[in-house]
Amino acid sequence: MRTVGYVISAIATVVLSFASLPVAVAAQGMIETLYMSDRLDPDAPVITVFQPNTASVVAIVGFAGLVSGQNLTIKALDAGGIVVATYQHVISGQAGDVHRGILMARLIHSSASFPASLYRTEVSIDGQMSKSVAWTVRSIPTSVSSTGDVSAQLLNSPLAAVANTDARFGMANIFPDHTAVGGKEAQSSTRWMRLARDGGAVSNRLEFKWREIEARRGEFNYSAYDMVVKDNLDYGLVLTGILIDTPSWASITGGFGNQVPSNLYAPVFHADGSPNKDNYWGNFVYNTALRYKDAVLYWQIWNEPNLSRFWSATQAEYYQLLKVAYQAIKRADPKAKVILGGFSGYQDMRFLDGVLQVAKSDPAAKANNFYFDILSWHAYSRARQLFDGTNAYRDKLGAYGLYHPIWITESGIPAWDDHMVRGTDPRPYQWSATLDEQASYVIQSYAYALAASAGVVHYYRSSDTGEPEAWGMVRGDGSLRPAYIAYQVVTKYFQNVTRVILSHNMSGYDQVILERPGQRITALWASGPNPVEARVPASREQAILVDKFGQMAAIGARGDQYHLLLPPATANLGNSTDDYIIGGDPYLIVEDE
Repeated sequence: MRTVGYVISAIATVVLSFASLPVAVAAQGMIETLYMSDRLDPDAPVITVFQPNTASVVAIVGFAGLVSGQNLTIKALDAGGIVVATYQHVISGQAGDVHRGILMARLIHSSASFPASLYRTEVSIDGQMSKSVAWTVRSIPTSVSSTGDVSAQLLNSPLAAVANTDARFGMANIFPDHTAVGGKEAQSSTRWMRLARDGGAVSNRLEFKWREIEARRGEFNYSAYDMVVKDNLDYGLVLTGILIDTPSWASITGGFGNQVPSNLYAPVFHADGSPNKDNYWGNFVYNTALRYKDAVLYWQIWNEPNLSRFWSATQAEYYQLLKVAYQAIKRADPKAKVILGGFSGYQDMRFLDGVLQVAKSDPAAKANNFYFDILSWHAYSRARQLFDGTNAYRDKLGAYGLYHPIWITESGIPAWDDHMVRGTDPRPYQWSATLDEQASYVIQSYAYALAASAGVVHYYRSSDTGEPEAWGMVRGDGSLRPAYIAYQVVTKYFQNVTRVILSHNMSGYDQVILERPGQRITALWASGPNPVEARVPASREQAILVDKFGQMAAIGARGDQYHLLLPPATANLGNSTDDYIIGGDPYLIVEDE
């Protein structure tokens, strides 16, 4: 058997070939299989993600129907389509022999190292491309080892702190520094707010619980909240406070939490302008907004009132709750903004319809902006819904002649494969993701939200609190999840964008163009289970390619386009195994104008 091949450096090659097989195939033959590995072993598992500074990779090619003298060419191409390693093999044997077998060729980069980036391998037969496969060199592992979370060790060295002043980028429930949180390995030395600020967060969202502040009527205790508000101001975080949680003494039923307050329809103020203490809810809201005047700039009225576990009363009673709160807040702090809802999901808007119908029938509503300045809602697990849901809420408001801004005050997905939270044998479950997919969600969800012109987006959540699901960007012990690094990429490259355009499902991928002064960023990812070659219009001969962990590489234009092979989506824990709730690994093409 004669082998002719070349690569830029030394090679190791194994060819297993079986000649003169009695098979009926076309003369040009075919490539049956192609996959990448880290060793010369035809039974090795498929590997798509390699460690950085990899000196070489192995292409394992299964072929059939090739005749003696035909030429196999294997090329490794970088993200910009530049060939970085090549191997050639000529099928040897007697004229007319038909061959089937396996070719294992080691591909070595011209610099003897594959830099961290996206690659693809192409196999051609006599110059005609037959098969290709995508793979990645990445400095952060995409999986968790059986002995612990490997990525946690590497991720304790995050990207440089992101300087950001764009308040659209927030986190929910950022704890004051050195607060001990619940959960395994919890400790109290972490600088939570510093981590949030270094991540690029500019706004924080937290609850002000009526039941804790006014446990007995007329006795207000704000000591714990004073500390939290001060710490947020010290770090320059814009605060959104949620007013929630009825105390038992103030409820109609004697229950607490989700119960409607007593005396909710009593006047909010006396004729002399003083607060009416007999309207229990109004008095609490007024005192709280007055205490934190100019410190808490936004007040959300309750949380997910469309779910009975948070609000057990009617839409009309919620509207009255909102109306009273609006009057109390505006009297205490005229500059503060009032947020309606924090609604869960967007598919069922019957609760919001009921609230808006009551508002429309209230003759005083129009003169008071219908008693809210902003509508907020919550989106989980499916990245695309931040675009669809925001537009759905905008359409719903428009149907009532209302055009208030829309915020997303909770958005996230739990990681099922985090050993610290899910135990030593974690298992996938519906609407969850891997740690790697969770990082992809962060970038995709913000791109979708900005494309829908959402206002502030709070990622849920900053850190874990001992919940049975791994929501946080930061674990209870202060170590970082991959999502934190992805959040830094978002806040670094998406801040201060002024124009955002979504192109959905462009031959199997989504593309979001974000423009800001002097720069255009194109974010893109495969939307389904197959790798996709994206072709992006180029305004420059060269741009910077950024992956979800902030790693950068140059990408050159081919003609007037950038060519990029996008890895497939893997997050199929939605409604079915064919339902991909997060796209494949996202990439950013950054062009300076």
